[in-house]
Amino acid sequence: MRTLLGLILLIPVQDRPGGPFGDAYGKLPKVPKGVNVEKDLVYASPDETDVKLDLYRTPSDRARPAIVFIHGGGWRSRDKGDFPWYCAMLAKEGYVVASINYRYSSVAKYPAQIEDGQNAVRWLRKNAKKYGILPDRIGAIGGSAGGHLAGLLGSKNEEGAGVQAVVSCFGECDLQDAPGGRRLIGGTPETKHDLWKDACSSTHVSKDDPPSSLCTAIRTRRSPSLFPRLIGGI
Repeated sequence: MRTLLGLILLIPVQDRPGGPFGDAYGKLPKVPKGVNVEKDLVYASPDETDVKLDLYRTPSDRARPAIVFIHGGGWRSRDKGDFPWYCAMLAKEGYVVASINYRYSSVAKYPAQIEDGQNAVRWLRKNAKKYGILPDRIGAIGGSAGGHLAGLLGSKNEEGAGVQAVVSCFGECDLQDAPGGRRLIGGTPETKHDLWKDACSSTHVSKDDPPSSLCTAIRTRRSPSLFPRLIGGI
């Protein structure tokens, strides 16, 4: 799954409608021919609320690695259908891609969001034979809030829900300065200390974590002091 870490850079930028992730906030590009999409598959029903995913794959006689694609939106908005072109391009590269929805912070507070992500990984493993997936080769990709959750999937590494590679684009490693952090947790670091700590991938990082790519930019609010802390755990 190490090839997953570099795959983001290999898809030609100039061919991506609306930028590197497609035009997620305007007209959605069409899914290329040859990619089959199964929409609104229920992968879990916590609190009698169905959470769903869209599955992208190309016809194949061989089992392939899978990717859990997690959308951003401050843990309270956006949708699994925001990046169809990008998910389709990953499918054309030989991956089975599950673009997931998860419970918004307005519906359920943390840890509901990471639990949904973990259940999506478990669903892929449970249905590996049906959808032609290699159950021991599952990665996670996300941007912003989705990047935060992708990072947690890798660092928490829960039994049956661990992933073998992570790509976190602009995801928070520490929620101290994260916009929407209090809304996600349902309290302050002082009143919900244990939950705040658990929601930070920097808390769980260890030598046993999967290969991970943390993508950021100069003009963001991410503190550079976080990266030495993460590297120090490795």
